[in-house]
Amino acid sequence: AGQTDRGRQTVEAAVQNNPDSAAWQLMHAQFLDLIGSADASQVWAKVADADPKNPRLQGRVLNSQQAWQDTALIRRVIDRLKDQTGEDGVAWRVAQARWLLETDPSEKAAAEATLLLSQAIGESSPRAQQHLLMAMALDRLGNHDAAIENVTTASQIAPDAPAIKIEL
Repeated sequence: AGQTDRGRQTVEAAVQNNPDSAAWQLMHAQFLDLIGSADASQVWAKVADADPKNPRLQGRVLNSQQAWQDTALIRRVIDRLKDQTGEDGVAWRVAQARWLLETDPSEKAAAEATLLLSQAIGESSPRAQQHLLMAMALDRLGNHDAAIENVTTASQIAPDAPAIKIEL
């Protein structure tokens, strides 16, 4: 309701009153993520590191916008998911592709991301994010026509997403 300071105080008081509660720690991380707090990634790291064998929790970290500000955290989470799901896991491959594209501007990284995304797209249900990442990798490799095709596919999967419309 536009009262982020009050909401933050309430959530943080609940965390202090329940310091061993994983649920409140997760709620805290999610709340900080929603308000775009600069310290959200630190809380996400604490939550992820407290339960490293929980693939669902690790996946939530990857879905957090603020957690991606800490590339070392994301690297740990990707490695954990890969260990838990094996080479065939889709989530870690998509996250690895995103991590490569966000941390390494080289064509080599873009080529590796393209390979990971091709595998993920071929093995999972259609997801707009996968096609947007593929478009980014292909654009970096100079394959603009294929990049446009992937953005178009993303727009068909999520026709109401403003970010996709802007990208297209």
